[in-house]
Amino acid sequence: DVVLTLTIDPTLEDKYLIGIARDLRPYGRMYLRINHECTGTWFCFNRRADYKTIADFFVRFAKILKEYAPNVKTILCAGMFMKEEGKVEMEDIFLEAHKVCDIWSGDHYLSLHWGWPVTVCEKGSGNDFACYDVDEVYDQAKATLHRLREITGMDKPFILSELNGDGDVTGAFVQSNMMRHFMNRLEKDPEHWLTAFTFYQFRDDGRLGLEITDPNNSDVGIEQPMLAM
Repeated sequence: DVVLTLTIDPTLEDKYLIGIARDLRPYGRMYLRINHECTGTWFCFNRRADYKTIADFFVRFAKILKEYAPNVKTILCAGMFMKEEGKVEMEDIFLEAHKVCDIWSGDHYLSLHWGWPVTVCEKGSGNDFACYDVDEVYDQAKATLHRLREITGMDKPFILSELNGDGDVTGAFVQSNMMRHFMNRLEKDPEHWLTAFTFYQFRDDGRLGLEITDPNNSDVGIEQPMLAM
């Protein structure tokens, strides 16, 4: 099945959203992730509108899709569970969006260098990369599903739309071992709570991919240890 991610201006009028829905209808079954990572600050839609407006927009667009393109399933990629607060990030603001969407989702990396390629990952060099505890990421994602079930009274598929470790932070072999640990836990978990995940990504100019782009030939990739794992 096709999964599309669409970032869109939350002030767009219904007539344009209906046009998008009609364009998608002929393709049949697909998944649409609308304004992903919407509790963040880094995408343009977060600079155009406050969080309530973004949440209300998701509800509005999701209802239009159900009417005009019913085979398109909507994915809400919002905040994750916060252990200290005992709730999902901004769960009050996005409650109706959590109820109206077809699939709950989050993005979480085991390690990530979001300053790439401008900065280099070195201890004490700044706040542009991170390496997380794999078990904590696993438990946080699972707790997100449990909390969403609790506050909505519903049970929906839960997916991780972006999951990976960044070899630019850890090196290629630790990157692979971190993902192996996550998958071993998932395989042994009797709850089978995770419906799907998207590995981000296949080939990368940095060190996120199963392959990295060959600097001598951009048409081919260099296999990383993650691919064999």
